[in-house]
Amino acid sequence: MDPPQPPPPPPPPPASTSHLPPHARITVCLTTSPIQSHPSTEILEQVLSSFRLAPGLETADRVVVFDGWRPLVAGLADQPKSGKISEETGRGYREYCERAGCLLIADLPAVEEGGEGEEEGGEAVEQEKAGAVLGGGKAEAGDETATEAAPSSPTFSTCPPSSSTTPLWRSRLPPGYTLTETHQAFKTGAQSSCTVRLITIATRFRTPLRMLFMSDRVGFALAVRSSLDHVGTPYVMVVQHDWRFSRPVDLGAILNAMERDRDEIKYVGFVSRRIVGYADRKGRRQFLPPSKVEEGRYDIPLTRLFFWFDKNHIAETDHYRNFVFSQGRFQRGDFIEDTFGQSQLTDIKRRTQAEGLAAHARYGTFLYYPADGQLSHITHLNGRKYLTEEGRKGLFGMGKRMKGKGRAREPWKRVGGSEAGSEVGSEFGSGRGSSVGGEEDRSESGDEAEGLYGFEGGGEEQD
Repeated sequence: MDPPQPPPPPPPPPASTSHLPPHARITVCLTTSPIQSHPSTEILEQVLSSFRLAPGLETADRVVVFDGWRPLVAGLADQPKSGKISEETGRGYREYCERAGCLLIADLPAVEEGGEGEEEGGEAVEQEKAGAVLGGGKAEAGDETATEAAPSSPTFSTCPPSSSTTPLWRSRLPPGYTLTETHQAFKTGAQSSCTVRLITIATRFRTPLRMLFMSDRVGFALAVRSSLDHVGTPYVMVVQHDWRFSRPVDLGAILNAMERDRDEIKYVGFVSRRIVGYADRKGRRQFLPPSKVEEGRYDIPLTRLFFWFDKNHIAETDHYRNFVFSQGRFQRGDFIEDTFGQSQLTDIKRRTQAEGLAAHARYGTFLYYPADGQLSHITHLNGRKYLTEEGRKGLFGMGKRMKGKGRAREPWKRVGGSEAGSEVGSEFGSGRGSSVGGEEDRSESGDEAEGLYGFEGGGEEQD
């Protein structure tokens, strides 16, 4: 009998990208869906402008997912939580999509003549090297009018028609860019799918903007999953359309720390007003392991986080693909925090503290924690504040109740078993406001129900 063979050597660690600038190591995945302030793009403009507070993020490649919607029965009020809106609201959203496309194109970095990627070692070549770490991310430099055959010929009632927007957007392109439109199938369940209208805007060496328009409503979790099909960088910054940065963030230092301790740090979230002082606010969290890490353990200030928040965060791309989305956990309309986040919390909470720390290591979730967590770095934008006077009257005319600040809300989340994310109160009272964003009346998971963290209630977290 032959002697047993030694086990194969472990795979080599991923190539380091620490020598690259931050924008070449991360892709922004931004999700958006119908809200009350559309067709205004003011909220989106504020979110994009806030990227300057994280140097390098403003020039990183972007994948923007525009969720679809479903028409309501005539006469019923909008139900954005379930992706059902009136045709009138839908018209506002289609106009918003058109305007948002123009806004995103206007925000493209200029291509210097004879510059980008022409010389070895140039910025675009470095971007390609970062993409090569994941085996992808190369710009598609096909014919600007190419169209891939769709699984069917969809009528995109959920977004503006190609006949008007594609020529408009192409006319707005800066020199050196091309626009390609294709249709692709996207699987949303075991026996369901939708069609994605994909607008790819590229130079010879980079693809700084992709816009995905869903033919049907998919929800936040599947919107994020769809965006990952177009990411070639080691890290992603997931951004919801109504969460902006409010304080400077050292993006380069965060990425370096995530690479240096890649086996431990898989997700870095940001403190919002509701979770200031997270690590010290025990309450019912005595059943969880300690949040604080020993001083100097990491190169940046971090504290352990026991819940996967949807609001703005950086994550390792492969961790999203191979861990978060590996089990087929998500259905159309799901939020990651309502499913995966709840599962994570329950998994850690049911163990001893030592076992809980070991369980947390599988998730690798941390909060960026300068000033011992006493400063918030992201802020929620309230869509109602951007309504025109006519829009405000229409809101009341449709019988939708606007909720006063600081008013107590019932928890909509049940922990440890029954369905998370159940609606309490009116659609615009205690429930969620949109299918992919952290909408204006949507409270933060983990803060709404004290059973999660035992936080004492605060006022609404809105700008």
